[in-house]
Amino acid sequence: LQRREFSRIPSDKTIFLNKNNNKIQAKVIDISAGGLKISTTKQLELLCEYNIEFKVENKKVKSIFEPIRTEVFNETFITSGRFKNIKNHDRIALVQYCFRKQIENSNK
Repeated sequence: LQRREFSRIPSDKTIFLNKNNNKIQAKVIDISAGGLKISTTKQLELLCEYNIEFKVENKKVKSIFEPIRTEVFNETFITSGRFKNIKNHDRIALVQYCFRKQIENSNK
């Protein structure tokens, strides 16, 4: 039973979260059209808004990342969160990207 609205795709991108001119580096664990799971060395505040910007197949996506769950693993913080205020064309680009990657991964 698939309860997720969007499928998740493993990733190894590095992104930066920005809050009040404070940049936090994060490694993306997985990505979907609805949000991200990231790894950081600094704990993020839950339900707080972080500006993010990253590229998906040469297209720049801008959004707000809102952490909804954090786990600690070997002094690393694993945070899952959702996109807020994402533009429709950015979400469509993410849906298409995830769909293509899912097909690629299933053909391996």
